[in-house]
Amino acid sequence: MNEDPATLLEAYRQDDSAARQRLAERALRIALRTSMGMLHDRELASDAAQDSAIEVLRSAKTVREPNHLDAWIHRIAVRHTMRLIRRQRSRTAHETPLADLPEVLEPRADGSPHDEVSRRELASTLNDAMGLLPAKQRMALVLRYVHDLSHEQIAEAMGIRPGTASALISRGTAALRTMDALEHLAHDDPGEQR
Repeated sequence: MNEDPATLLEAYRQDDSAARQRLAERALRIALRTSMGMLHDRELASDAAQDSAIEVLRSAKTVREPNHLDAWIHRIAVRHTMRLIRRQRSRTAHETPLADLPEVLEPRADGSPHDEVSRRELASTLNDAMGLLPAKQRMALVLRYVHDLSHEQIAEAMGIRPGTASALISRGTAALRTMDALEHLAHDDPGEQR
């Protein structure tokens, strides 16, 4: 994703098949991370990511600001993910816990390894807690902590004001801090044996 967006779009607009492939891959990577962060279900997230990538390929020739390509892709991914969430509210869907995703199975930031059971427990607890938040708060948190976007970028992706993005993140993190299920995680000694 280090390729210059303007160069990529120009090549795509010239009907370069390699650029088409790179643009599709870029859109899929961004959209899949956004969708997975919200849906916690690989199949549903893949559906939303594919729909997003298709829309990106159909509409990329109309992008007015090539340097904001990723923000534009984020907006499309947010729209498709939120649409899928609204449809899923009326259905019962099987969720794949975040603990089953390979990205979760990484060493802790302080360098000490977590055993797999602890990582799965942590991811499952966080997944459950995130599921209790309103969809817009979850989306803002996913864009912030999965994609590492600024409040301005989140606002652009969600079609809201930066102050609203800040408020969603603030309320979401405050709500997570008050959840009893997460309280023990904040106080656990990482070196303590269970």
